[in-house]
Amino acid sequence: LLTFIAGGRVLLRDSLEEFSSKLKEQVLAFSGAFTFPIKAEMFEEIVSRHALTPMGIANIWNPGSHKQGTDIDLPSEELFFSVKSAKVSGVNKQPMSISSFRTTKYCSLDEKLSFIDGDGKNFSHYFVLARKEKETKEKVLIERKYTALIVPADQFLAKNMTWKETKSGWESEEKYDGEIGYAMRIQKKMSDQLWIYCDFKKLKKDPNVKVLFSVTIPAEQLGNTHEIVRRAA
Repeated sequence: LLTFIAGGRVLLRDSLEEFSSKLKEQVLAFSGAFTFPIKAEMFEEIVSRHALTPMGIANIWNPGSHKQGTDIDLPSEELFFSVKSAKVSGVNKQPMSISSFRTTKYCSLDEKLSFIDGDGKNFSHYFVLARKEKETKEKVLIERKYTALIVPADQFLAKNMTWKETKSGWESEEKYDGEIGYAMRIQKKMSDQLWIYCDFKKLKKDPNVKVLFSVTIPAEQLGNTHEIVRRAA
């Protein structure tokens, strides 16, 4: 596997506004070239190779790695990002779902929760690209909206929750739209994978969460506006 190591003297914390603008520009460029939504691996590349590195922000990215936890490391700032794409659904209530660890190697629920909040959490923040798609009644896409957020890793803690076993695995008794603002589920059929469900509207307003940008792309512009598409036409 390739590991990309980019040096630099610029710090993200000193250049967050410029970085946000650069990242938004790259999300728009991708959307102009492709109709397919940006998923986690592609978002990792956009963040590392097309935003951080050109700005001179030192980072380490190991694409294609199946190691759980940190995806992009900013060694100069002790920032470790678990990069996620997330889908937002609903209108009034807006749950956002994030896939996380696979926990089959841990037998009991206590062992799984200890891993999720302990050794598995070898990152400082979730770096999330949330997408919400607006459709007609016939399920025809009208627009796609992306929102980029940086969320502290301890925003979602498994041991803070009350768990119960179900036919499909385990789930928290807390609901995503309740007081705590998130829920969790461990799905047996998905290699005991952890899923996090949170209240997107509430998350964006949390003072500990940094919203970098939001951008809406009309469906007719997806895959139609990038220079490479125009040249091919």
